[in-house]
Amino acid sequence: MKQIPPKSGKRVIIHWENSCGKSRTSIGFYAARFTVEDISDDADESEYHEDLEKYYFHEGWYEDGHFSDVVYTINNVKGWSELPEMKVT
Repeated sequence: MKQIPPKSGKRVIIHWENSCGKSRTSIGFYAARFTVEDISDDADESEYHEDLEKYYFHEGWYEDGHFSDVVYTINNVKGWSELPEMKVT
């Protein structure tokens, strides 16, 4: 399990602890400041870059529901792992 964040926006396996102290594992990504554009309709949860005129995710970890446009902020990340490679035959 790695402690240093992965490349911003890269989908990885996140190991984290919820507010009840329970260990959880999810697919998600780390967003460095002004690197992952937020195209959702929730501008209150984004940071606006005036020069680029775009909204970006705040710096931090996010759970990515791959089949959903919704992402959730993840706190208490304990580490992360690479996603396994999928071999298509």
